[in-house]
Amino acid sequence: MKAIKWFLIVIATLVLLLAVYIGVFLDPNAFKPQLSAKVQEATGRTLNIDGDIGWSLFPKVGLEIGGLTLGNLPGESLPPLLSVEQAVVGVNLMPLLTREVEIEEVALTGVDLNLVTLKDGRTSLDGLGGEGSAAEDSQTQAPTDQQGQMTPAGWKLGSLSLTKLNFSSDNRQTGVSRTLAVESLTLKEFEPGRAAPFEMVVKAVDPQMTLNTSASALLTVAKDFSRIQLDKWSQSISIVGDQIPNGGKLDAKVGFDADVNLASQQFALTNLDLIQGEFRLKGAGSVDLTQKRPVLNMELSGNDLVLDPWMPESTQATSEKKETAPSAPAEGEPDLSVLRQFDLYARMGLDSIKAKQWLVTKPSLDLSLVDGLFTLKQMKATAFEGTLVAKATLDSRVEPVAYDFDANLDGLSIQPLLETAVNQGVLAGRGQLSVKGNGASLAPDAVLKNLVANGRLALDDGALYGINVAQKIREVEAKLSGESIDQAAEVQKTDFSSFVTEFAMNKGVVTTPALNLASPLLRVQGQGQANLVEQEMDYAMEVSIVGSLEGQGGESLDKLKGLTIPLAIGGSFTEPSFNVDMDQLLKNKLDQEEDKLKKKLEDKLKDKLFKGFGG
Repeated sequence: MKAIKWFLIVIATLVLLLAVYIGVFLDPNAFKPQLSAKVQEATGRTLNIDGDIGWSLFPKVGLEIGGLTLGNLPGESLPPLLSVEQAVVGVNLMPLLTREVEIEEVALTGVDLNLVTLKDGRTSLDGLGGEGSAAEDSQTQAPTDQQGQMTPAGWKLGSLSLTKLNFSSDNRQTGVSRTLAVESLTLKEFEPGRAAPFEMVVKAVDPQMTLNTSASALLTVAKDFSRIQLDKWSQSISIVGDQIPNGGKLDAKVGFDADVNLASQQFALTNLDLIQGEFRLKGAGSVDLTQKRPVLNMELSGNDLVLDPWMPESTQATSEKKETAPSAPAEGEPDLSVLRQFDLYARMGLDSIKAKQWLVTKPSLDLSLVDGLFTLKQMKATAFEGTLVAKATLDSRVEPVAYDFDANLDGLSIQPLLETAVNQGVLAGRGQLSVKGNGASLAPDAVLKNLVANGRLALDDGALYGINVAQKIREVEAKLSGESIDQAAEVQKTDFSSFVTEFAMNKGVVTTPALNLASPLLRVQGQGQANLVEQEMDYAMEVSIVGSLEGQGGESLDKLKGLTIPLAIGGSFTEPSFNVDMDQLLKNKLDQEEDKLKKKLEDKLKDKLFKGFGG
């Protein structure tokens, strides 16, 4: 035991003397040329150390380095691949005896990483690591170098701390540059090929918004640093700015697993889980950075997506704000420049999408975004009790933005649709609606004015609200007969068995060139228009009696059968007016009586002729 004790004392004394010798007599700055040469040999890049190198002693040999830069592609005039204002490196002394380089601590401040892709396709990572696998094979076969010196069999990193990390990507093939600023980054117990805990805090500030985000994950890096794997990534995001809807703030949480191939610039995401408020989105995807714009492919599924907080305010709300705050700028076109920064191919299924009063359930979407052109290839969903099939495009490359759409809604209930679209349920019934159109501008006060569309509406077994045609007919008959009728209030609606019309929309005005309504009692034909901007309408209708009012709570009106009753519908959507053109009605009545008289005379003449022949 005494021998072991004295042996340890001797070893400790030798280590202490070695540390004193290193700290007092050995100037680490003298090793700058050797360090640069070793880095050149290992990476193929030039290492420059402008600042002084300082020592720290036992239990770990520590180096403090300032003004460090690592060159980019040899022979090219490029910014340094890596530059560091200050680096502190601590290496455990004892593992060196077993040829293990165990780095206890690395602390870097003011780090700039510049990744460049040249026009010929070469990148800053090409050739990094020397001779690659050949070198690794030679190291495996020869643990010592030509001088017989021992080389490290492996290395570990106890902890890594980065402060103020700036990453820049300059793709000269596509002409696209990107930057990312990282406030802090920590990594513990890191070793190539093994997972290590990772944490990151990023803060970005510009004149329009502030981004704060923090993330944690398990990080695995390949031995040649060409591939990074992230497991159990967990990130919180907070964005604040005047340009952000929903009160100027966005909070979200993101989780995923990722495989990042730096050499090929291909990223794969699995187990994606995005939470924003009550909305949750899951799926997988990939990112390709070799193209002119990042290309995203995604397969997603989610629950109920509520778009209300992110949609522009109504024109009325905007005008009220203008009255209370005259200095506030008018709300104009939304900024869709972000749609030109990446390409996207996605397939998505949700439980529902809600926007204002619009509700679509079980939608499945197949969409793409290429060079700022958004294309909804197909959308299937249930809306207003019917089956919706639609496709659309949105072109953000022009100003104002342009769009077109083609939709078919089969089996719909028209009343809730009208209540949602124009806040008026003037029509009820079930049937089919098809509409195809295009427009420009997404400014709240310009959407209707710039929308051009054509469509067809066919309904069965419904009702027209706001007018009781049966009552109007009774009033007409009473006026023609000089009688009075009971003015008791009746339900203001007209039932029908079928309703068919084609329509066209232009500058907020819906024109119906031919409208046909039929019921066992009557037939209605007409034309007119409705101004959705001014909320007014003007229709000229012709009503013909084909049945009896007895089933409608009144007496038979045989006197009016076959007579065309001109009916004008006008006024506002909220207070429509219904008027019978009595002058035209009387003219129609006279024409009818004249026709009847002519028929009687013809019948009498025929009777006399037949009797004459018979006599």
